Amino acid sequence: MSIANLVINVQDLERSVNFYRRHLSAEIVERDEARCLLDLVTTTIELRTAADLAANPWEQDDAVRG
Repeated sequence: MSIANLVINVQDLERSVNFYRRHLSAEIVERDEARCLLDLVTTTIELRTAADLAANPWEQDDAVRG
């Protein structure tokens, strides 16, 4: 089973779009000020602007190392 859709929260939308277009040849499907939907042929990536990613409450521990 493959991944069909992926959503990624980003701080800098323009920089992130440029990264995926340059390195993965992603094509823009839809775009507005807060989000961009990219097509990578076998999957889509939706980049969403997040106000403050530093406020993430997740804490790394030994359980996440696999």
